[in-house]
Amino acid sequence: MMHDTTPGYQPMDCDTLQRLNPFCLADPLFCVLYIPLLDAEAETGLAPEEVWCEALAVSVRLGRSPRPDLALRQEQRYLGLRYTELVHPDDARIAVLTVLLFMLAAVPAEVQGEAYARLLLDVSRQLNGHPLHESLCASIRRSEEAEEAEGRFVGGKNYLKESAIPLAIGAKETGTLHADDLVDEALRSASVDHCDSLLALLSDYDYRHGHAIEPQINRLREGLGELRRRATEARKMENYGIYNEQVGSQHLGLPAADLCKLIEKTA
Repeated sequence: MMHDTTPGYQPMDCDTLQRLNPFCLADPLFCVLYIPLLDAEAETGLAPEEVWCEALAVSVRLGRSPRPDLALRQEQRYLGLRYTELVHPDDARIAVLTVLLFMLAAVPAEVQGEAYARLLLDVSRQLNGHPLHESLCASIRRSEEAEEAEGRFVGGKNYLKESAIPLAIGAKETGTLHADDLVDEALRSASVDHCDSLLALLSDYDYRHGHAIEPQINRLREGLGELRRRATEARKMENYGIYNEQVGSQHLGLPAADLCKLIEKTA
């Protein structure tokens, strides 16, 4: 259950938006959505890149969920809590869901199924009749026509299985660490506690920034799993050594007949 402790949205700074540009502009659907989202920025409080990353993060989570129908309801609640500190929180939510709807509409027919159809219908129902959604759709249609007139078309793409945008934490400057560097340092320490703490920190960042550092998260999670496995094996070996030492020193043993009687009594 979600509570008011859900972390609020942290707006992206200019440097982050600039680093996102090459990845966003490489997607034809984003290019169609860009001007409509830019024109609506005063209403939504989110830059086009932010709306795109938020919608992509929701899409990816839905694609990974064993129950996307229920996950969509959770996502809608989460978005409602996430944008509470924005000037127009509901408009921000509607913009993200509108982009999500277009992402779902782009899913190729060969990978569509009953769960997909239900998602598309549920999102459409949530948006139907909302003034911002209607104005965005009208603007998006005009934008798509302009793009197609220039020979640029939006093809099919499964955004439910899309990879995260590779956005590093911080610029590569003196005194600043990339997520890769942080993961390397934590794994090099061979400390389960250090890795666990960093995983919690980076996972929160990853979730709030459209799974921007998912490869690093996965590498840290795998490394942490290996450290825990080694620690467990070491404890088993240590306990086994102590057991052997105690048994050897006490010369414990029961004759076969006595052992059978003992089993019968405890049966």
